[in-house]
This record gives sequence, C-alpha cells and structure tokens, in this order.
Amino acid sequence: MSVCMGLHRKGKDIVIGICDSELLGNVFSNGDLVLDLVKYSAFYGKEEDEEIIKKNLIGATTINIVGEKAIEIAVKSGVITKKDLKNTIEINGIKHLQVFR
Repeated sequence: MSVCMGLHRKGKDIVIGICDSELLGNVFSNGDLVLDLVKYSAFYGKEEDEEIIKKNLIGATTINIVGEKAIEIAVKSGVITKKDLKNTIEINGIKHLQVFR
C-alpha cells in the first residue's frame, strides 16, 4: 500500500496532505461529513517514499491525514502524539486526522 503526499507553502506555513493512494478518486460520507478525494485529490500530490514523507512532516505547520497507512507513517515520524490521535474521526470507515502546530 502506498501513500501520496502534497506539500503546499503559503508564507511561513507549510501544509502537507498525506493519503493512502487507493483512497484517492473516491468520495466518503457519513451524515453531514463528506471526505471528497475526487475534488481534492490534487491536494494530496503524488506517491512518495515513506522516508521522504516522514522528513517533510517534521517541518509542517498543518497536516491533513487520510487513511490507515498515512496515519501510521505520521506516527512513525514522531509528529503525531497520542493526544493528536484522539482527534481522529472516521467517515464511512476511513480515518481522517488534522493536526495544527
């Protein structure tokens, strides 16, 4: 299973989106919550090596994470704490977490 990463800079902010690649191109919903990985697929960039993703996560000010493997990589990188994991939501069984630093 591979993970895609998109890196976006705006001023001093570095926003990274990481997503399990097989989830891109799908829309997941649960009541009013919608995770549109068709409309926003470009935000998640292209497939990247796990080590490259971990290096980039370290400097990010905002991280948007979708999927089991993506969350696992973020945890391995050390940028996600147990407290952060408590904020994980599930939309139709797909894990989603946003972290602001």
